[in-house]
Amino acid sequence: MELTLRPKVPMYCLQGAAYVCALGAAEAVDARIRWPHALLDERDVPLATVTARGGYDDDGLFIRVAGEGLTEEMATGIRNCAADWEAAIARREGKVAGPLAPVLEAYVDRLAGFGSEVEVVFPNGNIAAHGTFCGVDVWGRATVRTASGREVEVAPEQVSLRPAD
Repeated sequence: MELTLRPKVPMYCLQGAAYVCALGAAEAVDARIRWPHALLDERDVPLATVTARGGYDDDGLFIRVAGEGLTEEMATGIRNCAADWEAAIARREGKVAGPLAPVLEAYVDRLAGFGSEVEVVFPNGNIAAHGTFCGVDVWGRATVRTASGREVEVAPEQVSLRPAD
């Protein structure tokens, strides 16, 4: 399934689009989110993966949302969440600390593994760090606190998180 959204948000907010779309899909079907934007059922079985790519054309800003396993119910949730996100940003006159600021609390509430031990894994499979998944910032970066107390901040382009063995 693929859909196109045209939220009236500042261009820098496009970085948060996939998170917002995952949140909307998760809320629609009462799912959890595996950071950054995969949906899991109550047994942590994958339901869907949300991808979102943004850009600008003659009609203005757009977000193309796609994903394996997305349903029409999830698409409705995505549209609703994106509209709420747009409205929240508009109320702040486009001035938000980061693209996830208006939805961060709801996003974190849906995260699977938040507060649990995780491994930070590079794309090649090597483990970069081991610690507690303790935060997500307004840009979508995850924070993992290691046993030594060091906090490692990572973006989904760099690594993935998986439950520690």
